[in-house]
This record gives sequence, C-alpha cells and structure tokens, in this order.
Amino acid sequence: MTLNRRQLLQGTGLMAAAAAISPLMQGTASAAGPPFITAYGASVALGMGLGKRPPKNSTWFDQTRIALQVPGANSAYPGTTLFDTIERQASPPIAGAPPRSTYGQFFWGGHSDVVKGAGRYVQLNLRTMVEKYPGSPYLILGLTNGSVGGNNDVEYAYYNEAIAPGGINTKLAQEHGENFFDVQAFLVDRGPDGAMALAGLAPSAADLQAIKEYRVPDSLRNLNQKVHLNLIGQTQVAKRTTALARSWFT
Repeated sequence: MTLNRRQLLQGTGLMAAAAAISPLMQGTASAAGPPFITAYGASVALGMGLGKRPPKNSTWFDQTRIALQVPGANSAYPGTTLFDTIERQASPPIAGAPPRSTYGQFFWGGHSDVVKGAGRYVQLNLRTMVEKYPGSPYLILGLTNGSVGGNNDVEYAYYNEAIAPGGINTKLAQEHGENFFDVQAFLVDRGPDGAMALAGLAPSAADLQAIKEYRVPDSLRNLNQKVHLNLIGQTQVAKRTTALARSWFT
C-alpha cells in the first residue's frame, strides 16, 4: 500500500474521533469496508509544521495510512483551498483501482479559505465534495487555530469566523453530525481523552494560557508555523481519527 503524494501546495488540511457511525457514514461500506481511501487536504494534513525534512511516515496522511492498514492504496490530494480540491476529487483513480464512488473519503481543509477571504464558501465546498459520491463513507475534520494574527487570537478575525461559537466549525458540526470531528476541541481538551493527556504531556504555563484563550497548546504545534501541528499533534490527531475510521473496515 502506498501514499500517492502530489506537489505540496500551501493551504490547510482533514479527519475524526470515537463513537457510533451515522447511517450516512456507513454509506456503501460493506462488512469489509471500502477498499480504498482518498484524503483531501493540504499543508496541515501533509505535516508542513514538521519542517523541511520530517521523519519518515510522520505526517498525518502517513500515520493514518499505517494505522488503518487499508487493503488498497491510500491517495492524498493536496490543494491550496477547498475549491482547488473539487477538481482533484474528480480525477481518475489509480490504475486497477475500483470506482472512486466506493472509496472512503477524508476532508481536512478550510484554513486557507478563511485566510484568503473565502471562509463563507467552506461549508458549500465541503458539501459539494461530499455529495460528489453520496454513498461513500466520509469524515470531515474541523479547523484549528494557533498564533495566527498576533498575541490574542480570541479577538482575531480568523478565530471569530472559524473557531468561535456559531463559526464554521459549529456550522459543519450541525450539518454533518457524527461525520464531523472537532479537532480544535480535541487539542484543547485537558481531560483524559484530550490530546495532551493521550500524549502523556503535562501542560506548561504557555499551554494553559493557550487553552484559556481556546488556542491549540504550544506543545502540540510548530510555534513558527501558525496553525500547523508538530509531530506530537499530528500523531494524536491520526490516532484519534483512525479509531473511528477503522470501523469502516469491520
């Protein structure tokens, strides 16, 4: 099984957490589950925050592929914005693969859309991609924040549009239900099921301040890369999301 990477484009990224699967997520997945998975995202999902030479198999896509042990090829298609990925979604599958309508689909994007002033289209573009193959099981990962916009992200426009109550994450959760995973909530959760605890990390003073402001803790992201997660953050998101997606194959 291989991960087909295309040229990395700047943008954002995609995926979800534990519990029961909704009827829509079950889709056409049989007892054996979908034989292939396609993931759509960009810099967050592709591990841009890990630096120019990340460790082998360290990106979210890599870890997801390994954890799921998908009985087929796992293809990743990066795009700068969600609009960019719509055309990529319609691209032909790899030679010998089944129809793309039978694939499981992961979507983690929208960060660049918001930054570029196109946040109002995030919900519509995700709906367009989900409806492209309405019978396919799918999972949408929510947007996250970090140090974008200065010292107080709580008052920054990105936070207000994407993260704050009533923002993009709230709307995606309302529309997609159990097919949506709130990555931000998982990363700032100080409980036993939160990313910090699962990684075995004791929150630092900076982490506690970030959590107070509802920002991704410093220990889980690359401090020089705004919203991009570090290896610990990438790992915990991959572990948490594959726990649910694995149900597609049972």
